[in-house]
Amino acid sequence: MPAPSKVLLTLFFSFWISSNPALAQLSGSEGGDFNPQTEDMEEDDFSGEAGAAEASPTTPTSEPAVGTLDAPAATSSSSGGSPGSGGVIFDWRKYPDAKLVPHPYAEKGLIRIDKNRNYIYKVDESDQKTATSVRFAPYIPQNLEGSAGEDRITPTFEDAYDQTDTPAILLDWEWQLWRSPIGKFGATLGGGVYVAQGNGRFTGPVNSSLGLVPREIFTFVLFPINVGAVYRLHLWHKQLLVPYAAGGGTLFAFSELRDDDKPPKFGGSFGAYYAAGAALNLTYFDNLSRIQLDREYGINAVYLTAEYRGVVALSSRFDFSGDMINAGFMMEY
Repeated sequence: MPAPSKVLLTLFFSFWISSNPALAQLSGSEGGDFNPQTEDMEEDDFSGEAGAAEASPTTPTSEPAVGTLDAPAATSSSSGGSPGSGGVIFDWRKYPDAKLVPHPYAEKGLIRIDKNRNYIYKVDESDQKTATSVRFAPYIPQNLEGSAGEDRITPTFEDAYDQTDTPAILLDWEWQLWRSPIGKFGATLGGGVYVAQGNGRFTGPVNSSLGLVPREIFTFVLFPINVGAVYRLHLWHKQLLVPYAAGGGTLFAFSELRDDDKPPKFGGSFGAYYAAGAALNLTYFDNLSRIQLDREYGINAVYLTAEYRGVVALSSRFDFSGDMINAGFMMEY
């Protein structure tokens, strides 16, 4: 081919290549080798190191483009921007010979980018000082007795109330006052409700001896109110299983209602309780759910609890002593 024709063709192809950025990168005219595994040259890809990333390789690789920060051009400088926004986010001239460089978003808390390019940031947790728990327990006050009637028989609670399958519901509010190297110490205020129904019993000797059942329906409602202290063997952050012990005093307020025209009866009694149990940290298994609960609701952790509670009567008139095996949930916030 004549020399003038070669010059014209050379000038034509040079102009065409320089006007096409993709061809310019393939030809090496803008600096840096093209990685065939990275299609979006404007987004950066992070290796997974906390706050650091590898420099751009000098040769193509057959591995997926995970572990490299794809530099748009070695002569460009950073002016801010976000991943995928199209702006230049990193100035490679500051690290000419470095193998590991700080990620531009490490200062904002970026700790990892997964293979799907999800940006994972370190999130500070809110302060945790209180807790609330709700528990359910089968309960029958077996030692509670009524007054003897004309038949001189002292009726028990189960003699008057045969529908006792409804579990007791217990609520506790906890203020964790002191955190020490050996665990947490706190004060608790609690309440609850227990309901049972039955037809009562005849107190006369005739009806009682015949085994007759009254037609009236009686409803017994118990409201225990607790004030106490709790110790939790919580030694390190994000602990999976937290044993605890608690104790305190209880006021038993109760009422007996009936469906006829007679008025209800009210009463009260004092007692004490002691308890031991364990709390299983459910948020231990899912960090993302724990972060979302804290961010949206201020809840630091959710526990599944199991507990044994012993109730001691301090009054001989109304004895609510007994054993309770309860289970439920607790939230720390």
